Amino acid sequence: MNAGGWMGSMCILYASLTEYILFFGTAIDTSGNSGRYWANISDTILKGSFRQWKEGELESRMFKPGDTVYHEWGEVTAVQWEEGTWMVEYARGFIPSTLGFALADTLFSTTDFVNLFYILRVYSKALLLEASTSILEWKEFIKESL
Repeated sequence: MNAGGWMGSMCILYASLTEYILFFGTAIDTSGNSGRYWANISDTILKGSFRQWKEGELESRMFKPGDTVYHEWGEVTAVQWEEGTWMVEYARGFIPSTLGFALADTLFSTTDFVNLFYILRVYSKALLLEASTSILEWKEFIKESL
């Protein structure tokens, strides 16, 4: 996937309208903009290193394996990954607000419509799975209440 000038790979483990968990990483040195979201996002570094330069600060911070990086609601930063960096990412908030940024480079810059299709398909499947689980839970709740 491409976003904010950087390139990486992701594997969605869980996603809904209000949160997601995914693995993210890159096999090359890459950097760019983090994006500004209506969600709180945390990244725990598993391997490699990640550098973050927050808006309004004079120096960047380096994060290593075991460190957790926080991107708070409405915050934007410059981001940089070294090759071979992998992290687990958790986000909570209005997740559809992240899609505009996440898909803009793919749609308007790389015009990689195959990748766009795969990202939307994986997220849609996750939403359908979440909806079906919720419906089953409601059915069970109503059945027990009667």
